[in-house]
Amino acid sequence: MPPLLALLAGGCVGHVAPEASAPARTAAAPAGIADRSVTLAGHVEMNWQAVVYREGDHGISLQVEPMFEGADVVYVPDAAAWSRTAPPWASARRDEIIARLKAPKWHRDLEWREGGDSTVSTHLAPVPGSLESTPGGREMRQKRLFDADSELTAPQAREIWQMLVRRFALAARGKVHLFVDGAPKGSVFEKVALPALKENPNVEIVWHSPSSGLGN
Repeated sequence: MPPLLALLAGGCVGHVAPEASAPARTAAAPAGIADRSVTLAGHVEMNWQAVVYREGDHGISLQVEPMFEGADVVYVPDAAAWSRTAPPWASARRDEIIARLKAPKWHRDLEWREGGDSTVSTHLAPVPGSLESTPGGREMRQKRLFDADSELTAPQAREIWQMLVRRFALAARGKVHLFVDGAPKGSVFEKVALPALKENPNVEIVWHSPSSGLGN
C-alpha cells in the first residue's frame, strides 16, 4: 500500500467526539531569548487550521488558512491587534511568541501574513463539527504530519489533509452552515471542500455570507 494511503487507512471522518489532546512539540528558543527559555516551558503545535503556542496552563492560537497550492497563510495580528486581543500573560510578548512559532522547521510552506484584522485566540480545541474534531481528524493531528521530524514531505502532508477535507465534505449530512466571508481565492475551502459539498446530495448548504461570491 502506498505511504499516503497507508496513513489514511482507518482515518475516516465521522461524528463529533470529545477532543483528544495532541502531543506538543517543545519550542526551540529563538535567538536573543535563550536565557528566558530556561524558565519557560513553551510548546508549539502545527495543526491543519491553527498554529498553537502553549505555556503551562496557558495557550494561544493563530488561524491558518490552508491553500490548495502555494503557501498556507498564518494570520498574524499586527502590534495593535495583538495588544488588543491577546491575554494578559502574552500581550507584551508578541515578537517572542511569534519567533517561537516560526522556529521549528515545519514540513509546511507558510506565509506569515500580518494585519490589523487578525486576532489572537485562546480557544485551542478544534471547533465542534470541524474536520479536526472528528475521529479521523484527531488521528491525523496526533501523527504530527507537519512536524520537523515527520517522515512526510510538505506536499505529502498537504495531500493527506486535502483528501480528508474532501472525504469529510462528502460524508456530511443535513444542513451545512457556511460562514466564509473573506475566504481567500485558491483556498482548500474553495477548491476542495465547497465542490465536494455541492457534489454531496445529502446536504443543504446554508450561506451566511453571500457577499463572499463563493456560492455561485
